[in-house]
Amino acid sequence: MKNGSQTHSPTLLPDIEIQSWRDRELIVVTVPHNVGPYYLHAEGPDEGVYIRLGSTNRQAGPELVQDLRRLARNTSFDEQMCTEVNSEGIDFRVASELFEKSGNP
Repeated sequence: MKNGSQTHSPTLLPDIEIQSWRDRELIVVTVPHNVGPYYLHAEGPDEGVYIRLGSTNRQAGPELVQDLRRLARNTSFDEQMCTEVNSEGIDFRVASELFEKSGNP
């Protein structure tokens, strides 16, 4: 990430207000939680996602970006369709043996 002036998506709309506290004026910024992942427009939704690790920003890898997208859709990995495999790719004998071992008929 080159600088903090780049635009990102989705747009953040913080609530900004000034509050008095003792003898000072404070700026209070409240940012609502929105599902992401957020990304830099210039780098796009696949390459422009960064994560904070300690005091540094690091580019998120493709697996993490997919995990963030699943989290945003409120789905887990095991709920995803496996479109690359059909029923002929399943060894039902092995599956039956595994189910028997687990106690599920």
